Amino acid sequence: MLQDSQIPTQRYQFSPSSGQYQKKATVGEAFIKGPLSVDWLSCAASLPGKAINVALALLWLHGMAQSGSVKMTRKTLERFRISRDAYLDALCRLESARLVDVQRHAGQTPIVKIRTKGENRGS
Repeated sequence: MLQDSQIPTQRYQFSPSSGQYQKKATVGEAFIKGPLSVDWLSCAASLPGKAINVALALLWLHGMAQSGSVKMTRKTLERFRISRDAYLDALCRLESARLVDVQRHAGQTPIVKIRTKGENRGS
């Protein structure tokens, strides 16, 4: 018996101009999974440096994670054009703004949890 993942699929999109369905290119397209809090993003955008870049990278990783915590990867830093030093600096700024919680262990990449609205960000 075939598993669902073994069945090839193709997405189509209706084109009003031609009145036809056309294949939709989805392979390799990255996106950030919602819902996204505009207040959270605004706060991150108001911070100096690469804070908004790091915030978006963390949201992207968070959307793909099976758990609420994520570890930044080298490939993700490269994709979002962030140096390691800029990442660590921005992570401290996001933590100070109470947008994320960070667990640090010597010699390891920090584990980051994005704080939600109900996790008393403002206090």
